Amino acid sequence: LEVRIKVTVDYRLLFIPIYRFEHDAHEIWKDGALQELRTTTNDNGESYDVVVQPRETGMLLTVNGEEHDVRRDAVPSSLWRQDMARSGQLIDPADGEVMRVNVSDAKWVQVTVRGATIRARYFVMTGDLERELWYDSAGMLVKVRFSGDDGSELQFRML
Repeated sequence: LEVRIKVTVDYRLLFIPIYRFEHDAHEIWKDGALQELRTTTNDNGESYDVVVQPRETGMLLTVNGEEHDVRRDAVPSSLWRQDMARSGQLIDPADGEVMRVNVSDAKWVQVTVRGATIRARYFVMTGDLERELWYDSAGMLVKVRFSGDDGSELQFRML
């Protein structure tokens, strides 16, 4: 399975550039296991090239040419699939930061997706990355909620 993610944020105030973020990611999965992650990111002028590949003892994480070992079960923090939220170690695809997290047991809740109310599994992630996550019955991400750096609440959901 190949997953491609592209994010572009171009924040301007009266046509004056304030912040720019560009991110391209390519994930390759086989039998539910990450085979490769390759990303390029421009975070307001700071550039990151991130590569993750399996090796015999775990995974090799390379950030701008610098190598690090990570656990074999480490996954990208894109969290688009429910079983990814169960990993205790996440890799930020934007800058290669390794994060340790804990995830609460899921509960079934009602959530509105595409104008309809559905049952979704709700998880709370704490630790180096804090998120509330909702997954549909197929295990696909339908909603995310978290606090921004400025304290504001951010929510993403499938429309």
